[in-house]
Amino acid sequence: MDKFDRELVVKRDRALQLQLNTAALRQGTEGLGSEIELVLRHQDEMHAALSELERQVEEEGRAYADEPGERQRAYALVEDLDRQLADTRALLTDSIGRLNARTAGGGPDTDGQQSGQLARMVRVLDVHLNAFQYLESNTLKLDHALETADKLLAQPRGGRLVNEPFGR
Repeated sequence: MDKFDRELVVKRDRALQLQLNTAALRQGTEGLGSEIELVLRHQDEMHAALSELERQVEEEGRAYADEPGERQRAYALVEDLDRQLADTRALLTDSIGRLNARTAGGGPDTDGQQSGQLARMVRVLDVHLNAFQYLESNTLKLDHALETADKLLAQPRGGRLVNEPFGR
């Protein structure tokens, strides 16, 4: 009878440990799911901003006729837009860096140069970066919890595995 009791206690401990790991996995999965939803919403916002910019470029492009002088102006405009795009890329990189520094340091944005759609894109990209970092760290935690659950399932009947709770 003593052997049966010991085996029952060992099985109960394994079941409890599996339940804890399952709850931790469920919680981690729900957190990752909500972060993915946030990224998708911000991606939709980014798409809307880019669609608006494309529409504006198409409207401005229709204003030019196919006359040689107009064509030359169109080429100059394209070159100017290319330069502005490079400047915007540099500004966006700088803005994201400042936003990250401000987020880390908690200070206000003092130069106030960002506006409209560019500010929305910077905010969305910053949120994406933070979300991807969060997803990466929690994916590692979930992998660890899955490995622990696999070890519990593969463990011989009489053995016992001690595990840290998810999130430590």
